[in-house]
Amino acid sequence: MEARERAGLKREPFGPALRPTGMTHTSRTRIAGLLAMLAIATAACSTATADDTPDTTPTTEVPAEETPTQDEPMPVPGDDGETTYRPIEVEGDLAGEGSVPGGGTLISVDGNTVTVGFWMGVDDCYGVERIDIAETETKVTVDVTVAERDLDQVCIAIAEARSVTVELDAPLGERVLEFGGAPITG
Repeated sequence: MEARERAGLKREPFGPALRPTGMTHTSRTRIAGLLAMLAIATAACSTATADDTPDTTPTTEVPAEETPTQDEPMPVPGDDGETTYRPIEVEGDLAGEGSVPGGGTLISVDGNTVTVGFWMGVDDCYGVERIDIAETETKVTVDVTVAERDLDQVCIAIAEARSVTVELDAPLGERVLEFGGAPITG
C-alpha cells in the first residue's frame, strides 16, 4: 500500500491532483459554491465608491437665513476693522443659568442711547435673558445676562460678536460706563 492510500488520499483519474477519499464531486461543488459566495459577499461589503465616502472638506459657506443683512452689523470705530457686532434682542426666560459676559466695547453714544458690543456663544445655543442698567451721577452699569436656550442641546464653543442698545434716563455725558463689571472707554 502506498503512503497516499494510507493517508486516505486518492489520485484523480484526469490529473495528478489528490483529493480525500470519500469526497464526492457534489461535495466539492458545494464547497466551491460557498467559497465563491463568500468571496462575492466580502468584495461587495468592502468596495467603496466615491459616493460612499463622506465629504470631509471644510466649508465656509453660510446659509442665507443666518447671513446678517447689510444694515444689521455695526463695525467698531477705531478697532481693527475686522470685528463686526450684530445686534441681539432680549428673549426673557431661557433654560440655562445666566452669566454676564466680562468686558465690552463701546460702539456708539447718541444722547440717551448707548450701544455696547460683547462676545457670547452661538445664537443656536445662547440668547440674552435680560439687560440690567444701573445709573448714578458718576457711573452707568450695563449688565447683559446670557443663558443657554436648551440644556440638552450640544453646542460648539465659538464666540460671536454681538451688541445691545440701551436707553438711559439721562445722557451718558462724563459718567463712567461699566459693562460686566469692567469700565469701558470709548
